[in-house]
Amino acid sequence: MELKSTVVRVRPWLHDSWSTKAIFLVIAVVVLGSYYRVRSLTNLSQNWLSAQTEKNVVGLEALYCWEGVSPAERQRMRLLIAQELEYPVVRTAWVDLGEEKPNPGWRPNCTPVRGLRVEYRTDERFTVTYQIGRSGLFRYQFVVMVPEK
Repeated sequence: MELKSTVVRVRPWLHDSWSTKAIFLVIAVVVLGSYYRVRSLTNLSQNWLSAQTEKNVVGLEALYCWEGVSPAERQRMRLLIAQELEYPVVRTAWVDLGEEKPNPGWRPNCTPVRGLRVEYRTDERFTVTYQIGRSGLFRYQFVVMVPEK
């Protein structure tokens, strides 16, 4: 009695070279995109913390998206940034933004995608959540609220 072996191809699409390469290419793009997104967000928070520690107003300003911000509003933001330098930072954490709507009459100058929650060392444990928006493909910046037109 002679045994014949029969090969059953369970996943024939896996053996086709073009489909296998396409699947692995998609996986690689997703993994690399996620890596660069996390790296960009981490760099933003490290740059913010470094400028905050050094009390560098110009360095902090460079981390904001200024598109659509008038010179008068930019001056007000400069004052807010300078006031926040008075308090030492206790901790920072990334947070997901909820369905919060901005105050009526105001809108973000770029689409917020994440939040950076900062706790300052004060008697009241002053906490601020900065909105982070995407600027370009993998660059993130702090969002500025501007008046609706």
